[in-house]
Amino acid sequence: MEVIGISTEKGRIRSVKTTDGEVSTSVVVNAGGPYAASIGEMIGVKIPVKPLRRQIFITAPFYLADHPIPLTIDFHRGWYFRQEGDGYLLSGPLDAEPSFNLNTEYDAMVEASENAVYRVPGLEKARIARGWAGLYEISPDHHAILGGVPGVEGFVVANGFSGHGFQHSPAVGKVISELIIDGKALTIDISSLSIERFEKGELMSEPMTAFKE
Repeated sequence: MEVIGISTEKGRIRSVKTTDGEVSTSVVVNAGGPYAASIGEMIGVKIPVKPLRRQIFITAPFYLADHPIPLTIDFHRGWYFRQEGDGYLLSGPLDAEPSFNLNTEYDAMVEASENAVYRVPGLEKARIARGWAGLYEISPDHHAILGGVPGVEGFVVANGFSGHGFQHSPAVGKVISELIIDGKALTIDISSLSIERFEKGELMSEPMTAFKE
């Protein structure tokens, strides 16, 4: 089932239109990841999120150390690696232009390998076994966008995690549910992450990202 539209009435969410029919609801949570902006367009709301492809490569089983190796980030190169089963996951490049491209490319594998050997020389003898690509949902300041949207009652956003979404998801699920049920987030104050910060010019710099722009 695919969502093809959202209906509003007098500034309030009324229903969601799908390929299987219309569903009445007073609340819509836009948790569409890289598709957040497209969902916002359904009701004329601009969500400042762009999809950027990141390519990832996995080595064949490879011995590097006697102890587990945690997620390690090289902020200068915008590269990271971590253990993945009996091998290692190596980050490839982040695209400069938005797209929904999910292909992997040879040049990206070369770049990931060069960064790996530069930072962890012991990986020189590792063999790349496979790769895949996914989409980051990038906000202008690399922070999440959480909360209601002015002018459309019942439209809630949880977007723009910029590579932090998996880590933040438990807390985000809790505060968004509180917002819907109790009318506000109770566990933590999410006001600084509202969509209104972009119009007000209250962006928050996030230097600790595993990519360079």
